[in-house]
Amino acid sequence: MKPSLPPFLEFFSGIGAFAAAAPGLATVVQPFDQDALCNETYQLNFHNSPSPQNLSSPRIRLKGKPGEVSLHMSPPCQPYTKKGKGLDVDDPRARAFLNIVGLLPSIRPRHFLLENVPPFQDSESRMRLLDTLDSLQMDVAEVLLCPTQLGIPNRRQRYFLLASTQPLGPQSPLPQVGYPLKEYLDPKPDPALFVSPEFEEKHRFGLDVVTLPSSPDAKQQPLAVFGSSYGHAVARAGSYLRTEDGHLRRFSPKEILRLLHFPNTFHFPQSMRQTIRYRLAGNSMNVAVVRYLLQWLLGEG
Repeated sequence: MKPSLPPFLEFFSGIGAFAAAAPGLATVVQPFDQDALCNETYQLNFHNSPSPQNLSSPRIRLKGKPGEVSLHMSPPCQPYTKKGKGLDVDDPRARAFLNIVGLLPSIRPRHFLLENVPPFQDSESRMRLLDTLDSLQMDVAEVLLCPTQLGIPNRRQRYFLLASTQPLGPQSPLPQVGYPLKEYLDPKPDPALFVSPEFEEKHRFGLDVVTLPSSPDAKQQPLAVFGSSYGHAVARAGSYLRTEDGHLRRFSPKEILRLLHFPNTFHFPQSMRQTIRYRLAGNSMNVAVVRYLLQWLLGEG
């Protein structure tokens, strides 16, 4: 009889990058998120309705017995970024994360996986987490990873922390799962994605423009990070594509999802506005990177 997959609680579940990475490795028994649009998308794709409970509350209702469940969390990054003023533990948006850290001794997770922006590694929040994991005698590994290291043509470096009640094995070689940028593109891009020559001229110094390689052997310029403001912000929100006929266009939400290695079956609610799709995709994680880390965490690499 095949053993059951380890059950995970998924805090700050978003649109479900962890759930998309989990098949065959883990099962999500309880996702949590307070964003109704994220939850609608998650339910549509994974048939599991995230709980909108307030994660700042000490009375979170959790499934699973202490010592039997594992945790994944991708808490808000704003407390650790310059744009978010870097207030760390003094930022109200860090309260939910700190509350969950305080609950870890009662949950006693078997495995733990966290994702955040690189500045998190210098935060007081991280130190409090490490102290708690040490008190639980969990083995810890920390790593900065970017999808480009897996051959994916999209920059998105993130900090990850792995912890387990069992010794973590050595980090396995990074799989090369990416493919040429052209294969991530829509066969027939929406005409609405194209920008006017006037737009290009006005913003020419703030646009990150990439082109497809002229030959199969040419190196692909990686795309910039796609942020949640892509689609309405112009500069530093993500890349634009110079097409073979010289026109300039944005990437579609579906193309961004492919670059994040969501499965082709993943989709947004049909009625969801384009700006919302960009926001939700821009706040998500790269599924291929998460799956690699989950394999390492569970000793499946």
